[in-house]
Parts: sequence; C-alpha cells; structure tokens
Amino acid sequence: MKQFFRTALHFILLSSLYSLPCANLVSADELRTRAAVLTKQFCVSCHGNDGAEAHINLEKLGAEPDFATQFRNWEKVVALLQDRRMPPADAEQPTDAQRKEFIEIINSQLGAYIQRHVGDPGRVVMRRLTSAEYRYAVEDLTGLKLNLELVDDAVGGEGFTNVGDVQFIQDATMERYLDAACLVASHAVIGSGPLDFYTDPGRTGRELSAIHRIQQVYRQFGFRTSAGEGGIPFGLHQYPDAFYAAWLFRYRQATGNSNTTLSDIAKDLRLMPPFVVHIASVLNQKESSFPTSEIVALWNDLPPADGTPQRNAAVRLACQQIYARLYSLQNLLASAISDEEEAAVLTAGKVNLTSTHSFEAVLVWPDDAKSATLELSVLTATQTTAQPLVVWRNPRIRFRQNQMWAEDVPLRKQLTSAALLPFGKHPRGAKIDPNDFALGETKQIVLDFPVLSGATSAKFLVDVELDLKYGDECVARCSISDGVKPGETASATGTYAALLADPQGTTYLRWKPGVEEFARLLPEVSHREPAPSDRDPLPEPFDNTYNTPERNHFHARLKYHRDDDFFVRFLLNDAERQRLEQAWSIYSPLLNITNCSIAWWLASMAYHLTLAFLKSKQTG
Repeated sequence: MKQFFRTALHFILLSSLYSLPCANLVSADELRTRAAVLTKQFCVSCHGNDGAEAHINLEKLGAEPDFATQFRNWEKVVALLQDRRMPPADAEQPTDAQRKEFIEIINSQLGAYIQRHVGDPGRVVMRRLTSAEYRYAVEDLTGLKLNLELVDDAVGGEGFTNVGDVQFIQDATMERYLDAACLVASHAVIGSGPLDFYTDPGRTGRELSAIHRIQQVYRQFGFRTSAGEGGIPFGLHQYPDAFYAAWLFRYRQATGNSNTTLSDIAKDLRLMPPFVVHIASVLNQKESSFPTSEIVALWNDLPPADGTPQRNAAVRLACQQIYARLYSLQNLLASAISDEEEAAVLTAGKVNLTSTHSFEAVLVWPDDAKSATLELSVLTATQTTAQPLVVWRNPRIRFRQNQMWAEDVPLRKQLTSAALLPFGKHPRGAKIDPNDFALGETKQIVLDFPVLSGATSAKFLVDVELDLKYGDECVARCSISDGVKPGETASATGTYAALLADPQGTTYLRWKPGVEEFARLLPEVSHREPAPSDRDPLPEPFDNTYNTPERNHFHARLKYHRDDDFFVRFLLNDAERQRLEQAWSIYSPLLNITNCSIAWWLASMAYHLTLAFLKSKQTG
C-alpha cells in the first residue's frame, strides 16, 4: 500500500510539470529569439543543420518549435540540460543562469502545449483484425472451422502484423473479407430461439439444415436401391455382407472361432451388429413363407466353411448372387407404378391389389429417331405353376407434336410389327375388340412403331385386366417400357408396371401375408426420404394423385413424413440415433413432425368422411 501511494505521488508531481502553467510563460517568438542565442553559442556545432548528432537538430527546432511532432525531443533536451550531460564536458558550458533560462523557456512551451491539448490522445491509427485474428474470432463465435481464404497480412517494422500503419485494405482484401462474411452467414440458422451455426450451410434456415443432417445420417448408415430424382443408390453392400457374416457365424466352430460373436463379425465387416443379428435370425428361422423362403433356401445351400481363402471368396460371390435374387423379388413384387413421380418400392402394409389397372406410360426416343420401341411383358408373381392371362383393352398411342397432344391412334394401326400381337383374338375363344389383345406369361415382346414428324414424345394408354374367367388364379405383373435407357424412377427408366390379382381369391389371400412379411423383414430401402420425392409417394390416407389440391397442400404445409423404423432399430448405434433424433426434433412445436402428421391425418379423415356422408345423403 505504501508503494502504491509513493508511486501515485511521483506521478502527480511529474504531471504537475506539464499540467500547471509556467510562471515565466513565453511566446513562440520569444522562444525563437532567446533560444536562438543559446543554441547558436552552445549547441549547433553538434546539433545543427550541417550535422545533427543523435538525430536532434536544435538549430531547426529553435527556428520551428513544433511541439506536436517533436514533443519527445524537447523533453530529451530538458532532461539532458537538467542532468548537465549537455553540452558535453569538453565543450563550452553555459552559466547556471543561462542553463536555467533555457530550461524554463522549453518547459513553458511544453506546459502550454499540454494545456491546449488536454484529453486529446493525438493521432490514433485505426486497425482491423488480422487474418489470423479474424479466423479465431469466427471460430470462437460460431464453433466452426471454415477454412476462410483471406489475404496474408503485411508485417510492420516492429515485426508484427497488427500494426495499424501497415494494415492496408485493398480491393482484393475487401473482397476476401466479404466472401468470408457471406460464407459465415450461410451457416447461420435463425429459428425461434437463439442464432445457431451449423457445419452444413443452408438457404432456408433451420428447416434445410435439419433435413441436410437427416439425409447425411441416412446416407452414411442406411441403404437404398434409389435415392430420389437423379439420386444414386447407396449402402447396397449391406445385404450381401450381412449374408456372409451370418454364414461365418454359422460355421465359426469349423474355422476355429467358436468364441466369436455376431457383433464381432459385424464390426470386422463394418456393419451394424443389430442389422447382422436381424438378418441372421431371418436366415435361420425354421419356417418361412414365400418369398422369404426362397432367400432362406439359397442361403442354406451355401457350402460349409473350410477356413480357406478360396472358399470364403466363393461364398462372398454367392452372397452377392443371393442379393441379386433378393432385389429381383423386391422389384417383381413392388407396388404398381402409375406415373412419373412414383417408383416400385415394396412396402409392408401397402400390398393391396385389384384385377384391373389403367396405364399412361410416357415413351421417349433418341433425337432424330425415325422409329421407337415399345416393350410389353406379363410375369407371374406367385410360386405356383398357374398361368396368368391378361387382356389389354383399347391400347393406343398419343403423340406430342409442336407442344400439343395429337389424337389417339390405335396401337394396331401404328405398329410396323403388328403381327407380333394377337389383335382381336382370345386364346380361349372369348370375344374381344379387334384392337384388343390377350397375353399369357410373356417375358418380353418388342414392338416397333414409326415416329411422327416433329413428335418429341408419346403416351401409351391401355387398360389391363386379369382374366379371372378363362385364366388361372394367380398374381400377375404387367410391364411397359420404352427400352431407351436404365434409370431409377419411372420417368428415367421408361418402365411402368402393375400387379394384378383377384382381391377375393384364395391365391392372393395366401400370397399377401408372405409378401408383406418379406417387405418387413427384408425391405428394399431402410428408410423413406424425409421429404416426398419421386421415389416416395405420399403416405396414406393422402391422395397421391399428381397435381391435386390435397397433394399440393401436403407439399406446402406438412412436407415431411418420417418413415425410418427399420433404419432406427437395426442400422444405428446410440450416438447416431441421438444425432438423428435431434435433427428431427429441431422444429418448433407448431412444425413438430409427429403432431403435424397426426393432425393432418385426422383432418384428412374428417374430410373424406364428410364427403362420404354427403354422397350417402345424395344417393339416399
């Protein structure tokens, strides 16, 4: 405490030298006159215009007493005079009176200058954050390392980059800072709560950021034979690898790994243990129905392990072939494709067939083509010897010319290979229209037809009916394709298909539970996309007809429907499951997915019940 007061006293006494006006205050002109005599006699020989030792020119200072820029030099002069270090000992010395006079003259001017500029800090150079400081500040504020591309800073004479005098801002530097600011802003999400920053940038805020993170988890751990419009399949290795893991576990004793668990094998193959456990339980069940029974039988036919790399490699290849058969069954048994925005994805609980279907298939062809192809097929989808018989009624082609649809042309009149189809003939002698035809099981019929001049595309329209009177009772799959190119959506493949069956027939009633079990145990996709897409029709009970008010309202208001039970149960660990749940629950209560789904479902049901009630009143 004593040291503090002693220091404060010294500071006050020292400040008083400049804060109090000098009793012998002189003007600048007097300083020049009286100082000129003294400096000329005692100083300018060493500190004059011809030579200024220590970079102090007293001849110039006396003529131009600038206290703003030379304040410290004048202080040095006073200090050296008071200490009698100047003039040097070997030079002519002023008398005590002259020395005192010179000191008082200088102190007078210094005190006056201080009084005039009390509170003025002088010239202060504005400085900005250096590139490194800017990066650290962004990281501290957002928690993100964004690798901002900024211009390197110049280094001052002191060796530092944070000296204001060298922190120039050029056009290129400003543009880099603006680009960096835009990048940081793109990661900002403003919701009902505080401002948050996410590693994924978004354009519509909280919603887009959450959807991006949901899809990121899906694609990292899930599987899907297709992924939306223009999407790429992913995770397709998981089924064959899981078949192989179950095989390794089955023969673990034969290979000397009796203590190995399914979880150990799953981790070695980079699979989620719950998924491998699930697949192994399906493959080892004693009884199963078609079509799961077919996959189980193929897996049981795998040869036993003998511990050799050759056997392991052969079994891995066989597991790939089992998956190929699994996918073909999923494709064969998938729900009908009726328009460009719907794809064949086998889904449990949605296997509801009828004996008729109306096709409106879009046909395309290469540019400048003179002719195009149309491929038809009828296949049985049951594990029986029954033969399907399908009648194709009123088949016709509608061309699009000059951005307008032309009149329908009967298929029979348009084909160059009409003889390939039995127009007007029924294999059992039943009467059909001359433009209609009937097909039994047919893998592929390729039909050629000329392209009208100026036509850019066409539609093939036909009504198909499973002939329950003359044909065998079965489940049949009818397909239409333009045969142009492979793809994932109906619009990309040019393939349209429908399953036909007698909804009251014993064959269908026995077939349906097994197919739904197959879809539940061995699904084609581990999850549905979080937003309705070309791969995912709207969930029931919504009307999925394209461009209808109900469908448009779903997109605009609800938009997100969660259907990932298989994915959550079998393909995630606890940490990733929590990450997914956080992304799904990021919306405010008003936009909560579950609440909206239930509310919209109830509203939709009320709407349909009201329509049914009004219709009954009209007919009653």
